[in-house]
Amino acid sequence: MSRLGLLSEFEQVQTAIELIELGARVQTLEDVTDINRGRLVRLYKEVRGEAPAKGMLPYSTDWFATWKPNIHSSLFLSFYNRIKDLRGITYSRALATAYRLYSEQVLLNNHDDDGLVLTFTRAWMLTRFIESNQLETCLCTSCQLHFITLTYTLTDNFVCGLCSPPSRAGVSFDKSKKASVTPIQSLAS
Repeated sequence: MSRLGLLSEFEQVQTAIELIELGARVQTLEDVTDINRGRLVRLYKEVRGEAPAKGMLPYSTDWFATWKPNIHSSLFLSFYNRIKDLRGITYSRALATAYRLYSEQVLLNNHDDDGLVLTFTRAWMLTRFIESNQLETCLCTSCQLHFITLTYTLTDNFVCGLCSPPSRAGVSFDKSKKASVTPIQSLAS
């Protein structure tokens, strides 16, 4: 094997290790590297200390259009779009860098303990959906930022979920935080 082949293989393995640490699944690694599946599974086990997840990848464009996933996905996509056009950057490097930036921003500004809504696998699927024109971005008429929309969605006078959140946005039912007022007490007042 030539020296260039060894260096290329080394770079592929380094990329795969980085993506595994970010949460990539084997199917994602197969797409962004030239390493065969058997080696990727062994590498995954060595890096994570466990067998890779099995089953189908999430495949729904609708998930990206819902309120909170849309905000997180749009943030990731804005990083990705800026990075992918830099000279000499590969798809896998742009994907990893954009996801790392997204993770840092979300975890840095995490006030409600939601954590990362967008997994690495969903971020990868998002780029695939954008490239295949199953999803697109639209400019919010209020804040002038780009947000993900389903293709063929009417986007005239589009207002994003941040400028006009749905009525129940951010409200979740938590069984551990029961109301301190009983129904009888509320009737008495």
